[in-house]
Amino acid sequence: NDEAGSMRGPFEELLTQMVEHDVPFDAIGFQGHFGSVLTPPEEMLQILDRFAKFGKPIWITEFDVDIRDQQMQAQFTRDFYITMFSHPSVEGILMWGFWDGRHWKYNAPIYNADWTLKPSGEAWIDLIFNEWRTQEDGQTDEQGRYGIRGFLGDYELEVRFGDRTVKREIALTREGTSIHVVLD
Repeated sequence: NDEAGSMRGPFEELLTQMVEHDVPFDAIGFQGHFGSVLTPPEEMLQILDRFAKFGKPIWITEFDVDIRDQQMQAQFTRDFYITMFSHPSVEGILMWGFWDGRHWKYNAPIYNADWTLKPSGEAWIDLIFNEWRTQEDGQTDEQGRYGIRGFLGDYELEVRFGDRTVKREIALTREGTSIHVVLD
């Protein structure tokens, strides 16, 4: 929005001065409170690119959407999360409250005051628990290898051969994950 836009220049200058004077910082945080002005994904990507030049992880430290049109709120929530997820510098998003009963802006969360899920909550759940989860079944090749490309996160791996089964908790990381399983 316009207020956030007016703060980006001074914030960028502050970060530039910090770098020039060797002032350490670990990450860059952006508030993500949206209301009547909804920033388009293309503009969000430009903003992220502008601050990615500092080479630090970017976190959205607060996210909510305060608009009355619940379908628009859901679409923007989906677009926002996809946009942030797509940018290599963004490491996470913190939702700023999720329930109308205890939020500083009554209409902004993903749950109504009676705990019914809003369309924005349905969009969030679909991304987090469906689209951005890897569930894979397959068979190893002749050398006993199997590879996948998956979303980062913690998983349960189950390997079966005949009547033998091995289960392991694994983490798929940015660097890649290699697991060696021996079935005795």
